Amino acid sequence: MFGIVCAGRQMELADQIDTRQFVKTIINADNVNHLVVFLIPPNELNPNAAASVYFQLPGAEFQLLGALTQDKPSAIFKINHSKSNYIAPSSADLDAMDEDDVTSPFYGGYKINVGISLEPLADVQNQLQQLREQHQQLVPARTSASSLPPDSIALLANKIVQNAYNFLAGFTGNDGKVPMRVFDDWWTKFKSRLSSDPRFLESLCNN
Repeated sequence: MFGIVCAGRQMELADQIDTRQFVKTIINADNVNHLVVFLIPPNELNPNAAASVYFQLPGAEFQLLGALTQDKPSAIFKINHSKSNYIAPSSADLDAMDEDDVTSPFYGGYKINVGISLEPLADVQNQLQQLREQHQQLVPARTSASSLPPDSIALLANKIVQNAYNFLAGFTGNDGKVPMRVFDDWWTKFKSRLSSDPRFLESLCNN
């Protein structure tokens, strides 16, 4: 009833485990960047029903990604392997949902499970609304640097440079030079702090 396509791979059919639930295990998930879930014609959903799509990372619970409906029989999900911490994916509403982001903390040839569940449309809409609200609470509002006063931009720039200088100073060689890999290490750690701590820049300016 449901087909699943990973970018660059052949289509696979979801296995039906009962009258309302389907599941498919995807192997070598570290090579999967995009996932398409769709209703196989001539199957169609009841106008009052939806097919909730769930995603399970190794050692984690199933996470709701989105849903298929009679008006939207397919959806694309993007899997982002670039970050180290798992972040619950955001979901757009049923009419606008085209792509969802999932961040995976796992590397190597691991397996992931895609679950599909037939549920009442109203229940699915409520679940997606709750998911959106939770995501909005977790993601702080971002301030554009262009909206900051010039003095604040200068202060922030100076603090970033100072942070880099303090880190690199400990690796200066006898010739007064710092290996490029040390700068790469600083930049990697700096980006990691930005990702894990939304108030990192603010605390940097206050020091």
